[in-house]
Amino acid sequence: MSGMEKRGNWLQDLDPRTLLVVWGTHCLILASISRQDLSKTILMGAFPVFVFASLGLRLGTFLRRLRLLAPFVLMMVLANSWLDRGAIQVFGVLQIPSGLLTGSVLACKAGISLLALYVLERILSLDQICAGLRGLGVPNALTNQLLFLHRYSLVVAAEAESMRRARDLRSVGNRGRGLVATARLLGTLFLRSHDRSRRVHRSMLARGFSGYLPLPPTDRLKTRDFAWGGALVLILLVARLCP
Repeated sequence: MSGMEKRGNWLQDLDPRTLLVVWGTHCLILASISRQDLSKTILMGAFPVFVFASLGLRLGTFLRRLRLLAPFVLMMVLANSWLDRGAIQVFGVLQIPSGLLTGSVLACKAGISLLALYVLERILSLDQICAGLRGLGVPNALTNQLLFLHRYSLVVAAEAESMRRARDLRSVGNRGRGLVATARLLGTLFLRSHDRSRRVHRSMLARGFSGYLPLPPTDRLKTRDFAWGGALVLILLVARLCP
């Protein structure tokens, strides 16, 4: 058993429905915080940081994922600072631009949300997440779409890579690499994906697909699920409501 499994066993043993309720509560509470309340936003980040540390995850892996969204978060902060130039007083004496404060809060919320999603992904597989959602009453059509997107995203990625190589072999210099050519390639990729999905659907129907994908069964909630789930939700609510 790995070190991550040893340290994160108390979370990984919980029912997926319990974890989804806790993570959903955290998401709703984080979204409800005022866009000028930086301290409360940072406080809500303690929960995913604690789970991250208890699982023994590597920081470098998360930072590589965060790097993909960093340019968009930076543009959001800069745009918010440019549009909102009013002054706001912090710590009783210091005045800073209101847009800089609200932009920082939005950036913190984005980072905390991504961290919470990352640790949930490390605890549960997509099949477990969909089984938990189905156990919470989420429509079967939605869980099927999530499973299909996950299973066939690699097929679309391989098709896109094949089209990219074909374009590179037929291009000279910058010809065929402009915005118009790229838009045409995206349209072609959509048509090919649609045609491929119809073939996949017909093959599934031929094999007896009835609109229901099998998922891991969900057992009855145990005492520890109610105890841990209730305790974590209560802690989050107290952290949100405390002055």
